[in-house]
Amino acid sequence: MITTNEADAELDSTERTQLRTLISLLSHKDGMKREGARESLVVLGEPAVPMLMAILRDGKNPARWEAAKALSEIGSERSTELLVDCLTDEDSDIRWLASEGIIEIGLPAMKPTLRALLENPDSHWLRESVHHVMHDLHGKQARELMHPLLSELREGAPAEIVQSAAREGLKVIEALEE
Repeated sequence: MITTNEADAELDSTERTQLRTLISLLSHKDGMKREGARESLVVLGEPAVPMLMAILRDGKNPARWEAAKALSEIGSERSTELLVDCLTDEDSDIRWLASEGIIEIGLPAMKPTLRALLENPDSHWLRESVHHVMHDLHGKQARELMHPLLSELREGAPAEIVQSAAREGLKVIEALEE
């Protein structure tokens, strides 16, 4: 995991100041300022990811939605594990945005997503989130590859069948990586 200090090392002092200002604006009472800050952080991209991840991890931070939205648009592989963890968040908006982020990241995020489903196949929220991811994968070929799992999730199959379909999905992804 990259810490805030490590992220700061990637930036010059002006960029660090700009980043910290934008991060602080994510919890501003004015929605337009929040949105503008979020959009600027998305443009900034990778250097903003560690701070956005820190906000998203903090369950009491009022800027979590903004951080999740920004991360979902940046699509950084560095945020994969956190986004997968957020697929079971109590907040349905956070779950949805985490799904969108995983879709944006694409194939590199599929293995951790499927592993999470293997570990917790009874979680309704996780099943719902993974269905969203699998349904909205970019490209017809990706959807076709994951069709068996998508069908089992849609049908509400028992945990063992979902696990089996997730295992098969992992095999497909690993074969694509070879």
